[in-house]
Amino acid sequence: LEFRRVLSRSVVGAARDQRLMIYGCATRVGMRVMEAVMMAPPLNVTEADVDLILERLEGAIDAA
Repeated sequence: LEFRRVLSRSVVGAARDQRLMIYGCATRVGMRVMEAVMMAPPLNVTEADVDLILERLEGAIDAA
C-alpha cells in the first residue's frame, strides 16, 4: 500500500505556524493506510493547556 502524506504534512506545517508541535504519521486501519497526526502533551497538562492545544490544532486544520 502506498501512502502519501499530503494532508498530514500540511496540518503539521500549519500547526508549527500556530506554535504547536505535532507529528504526522501513517496509521493502518485494516487493509487501508490513513493519514493521522499525533501529539504528546506533558503529563502535567492543565485543562487550560488542553483548550489552547485544541484551539491551535483547529486553526492548523482550518489553515491546511
